[in-house]
Amino acid sequence: MALLLLAIAQLRFGAPAEAGRDHVMVLDTSAWMAARSGKGTLMDLARQSARQYLRALPSGDRVMLVRADSLATPATSFEPDRNIVDGAILGSQPGFTALNLDQALAFARHVQSQTGRRPGEIAYIGPGRTLEHDPAAAAPPRNVRLLLVPDNIENAGLRKIGMRRSATDPDLWEIYVSAHNYAPARATSRSH
Repeated sequence: MALLLLAIAQLRFGAPAEAGRDHVMVLDTSAWMAARSGKGTLMDLARQSARQYLRALPSGDRVMLVRADSLATPATSFEPDRNIVDGAILGSQPGFTALNLDQALAFARHVQSQTGRRPGEIAYIGPGRTLEHDPAAAAPPRNVRLLLVPDNIENAGLRKIGMRRSATDPDLWEIYVSAHNYAPARATSRSH
């Protein structure tokens, strides 16, 4: 009977410092994550890495999943139930915008400071292809762990497209295209 009463009271032994931590997983869901590698998409590799990290965390810790592209969007609250976080990881898909890592890390730091529990790690999972670093942004938190997804992708993409009518001939259009080669090997472009 005494053990039943202790279980109902949720009595815990040890110092409060031994209580669980709150971790934030920042999963890259930017447009780049749709790129194909030899083993599926980069999103497939990131999901696999995120699930491995989730399984390695202590059972008393809580985890929040944040999907990051141009905005940091919480997919879960701080969850002790690993199945809920795992389901959110599996449901994550690439978006249509670039990654703003500075904003995602600032969001993760903010939510960790609001819980009243000890902050754990902020784990970024993705290839790290991001918008340019904002010099006005705060320095990255000291508790950041980078779980980088290899992205040696043979890919080239359009970065900017613009068009306007010719100033001299109204039947003629001037088109500006900016492309970028993301592959490690040199690529040749042709214009028609």
